[in-house]
Amino acid sequence: MSRFSFDLVGKPLPGDYNFWRAVLHAQCFINLYETGESTHIVWGFRATGALANPFGGTEFVPIFERFFAGGSLSSVYGVRGFRYRCIGPTEDDSPLGGTAFVLLSTEVSMPVPGAGHNLRFAVFVDTANLAYTKSDFYVGDFRVSCGFGFRVRVQAFFTIRFDFAWPVRMMRGDVRQTFQFSMGANF
Repeated sequence: MSRFSFDLVGKPLPGDYNFWRAVLHAQCFINLYETGESTHIVWGFRATGALANPFGGTEFVPIFERFFAGGSLSSVYGVRGFRYRCIGPTEDDSPLGGTAFVLLSTEVSMPVPGAGHNLRFAVFVDTANLAYTKSDFYVGDFRVSCGFGFRVRVQAFFTIRFDFAWPVRMMRGDVRQTFQFSMGANF
């Protein structure tokens, strides 16, 4: 499954700012081991790339239109092991957001033995980078976290997640958050 969005703000329409913003999000699931009617081990992968850029005399993308990263999977910008909106550039310990974002995440999940197919155990690795501008984006600034969690499937496409994650690589200003609770899509 993938989705792409493109926003154009300002010219040719009137406004205080002129900028564009593009987001590409993709995810896939692969059954690694399957028996009968229930899948036992599933590998999931998700990737998000986002870019925003001012134009037409506007010098910067306004803070309320920038990307913010960190937190649970309830957002496409979620990076487990880090506090919500706390990855990326800061000023006086306040997040500034950014205009260039990349996230790669992988997860393997399996049913908890004896608990039925609606309770699953998962292990995962997330890596992401958020830069103030695309020229500030460096591969060496990627954050990495890993962890495990439990998934309670309530309906076919609705899951409650309890995740425990630890940053393996942090940058100055990042804030860690070990436990995260979220609800929503499967991954």
